[in-house]
Parts: sequence; structure tokens; C-alpha cells
Amino acid sequence: MKDLPEEMAKRFYEIHERLIFLRVTYAKTSLQSKLWKDLAERDRIEYVESFRQLLADQELMTIVARRSEL
Repeated sequence: MKDLPEEMAKRFYEIHERLIFLRVTYAKTSLQSKLWKDLAERDRIEYVESFRQLLADQELMTIVARRSEL
């Protein structure tokens, strides 16, 4: 299995870019959506580190655990 923060960062980025693309498409403005694989290594590392820190946040993980119990 892939590293969870890495996979979360990748999926978040792709969802975010898709939403931007849809918003721009509806506005009839020209903008090209970026793919995760096209990001610079430094940008990918920053996204992954952001998700590592989110997953390490105990308060956030407590909220997630509570939601999963419902």
C-alpha cells in the first residue's frame, strides 16, 4: 500500500484541480488543469508533508475516529 499522506495529497490535489477546471470552464476562461505527475518534486513533497502533519494532529484524528463510529 502506498504511503497514506502521499496518496491523500495526490487525491486532494487532483480533486482541487478538477474543481478549478470546472469553475474556469463555466466562466469560459482558458486555463489548463495540472496533473499530480506534472508537479515539481518540491511541490509534491510540500503537499505530502502537509498531509503528514494533518494526520499527526491528534485533535483531528479524534474527530475522524468519532465520525467513523457513527
